[in-house]
Amino acid sequence: MKTLNILFFAVLVLFASCTKETEVIEVAEVNYEGVYLGKFDCTGLLSSENGEEFQITISKIEGESAYAIDFGDELIFTGNLENNQLVIHRQTINEDLGFDVVTMEGKVSFEEENIYSLDLFHKVDEEESSDCLIELTKV
Repeated sequence: MKTLNILFFAVLVLFASCTKETEVIEVAEVNYEGVYLGKFDCTGLLSSENGEEFQITISKIEGESAYAIDFGDELIFTGNLENNQLVIHRQTINEDLGFDVVTMEGKVSFEEENIYSLDLFHKVDEEESSDCLIELTKV
């Protein structure tokens, strides 16, 4: 009888541990176009701006698979959609002007509903660089 109880218990555990297959849901391509609000949360030079609100505008570049990411103050970088993330490959602007030479790279990722994250490396001239992880809200 004891053996039968153990066997019954083992079969019960086996059936209970089996789960039905979960359905794989494909995520549609994320639309990154829009206006976003965020607050600085950085280490390095930009840490002095932590808590400050800012706005960026992302727009699709006509005829291309690229996007323009406008941080304001004429800081416009380009990004490409890769694996459903908007990737900003390392770019430097104002090199020929000799002032405010800005280098940036990072990515924007969809989190949920109207929430996105911006993971960013930023450097101005030869000053200390900054690493930021910023929550963006699409408005």
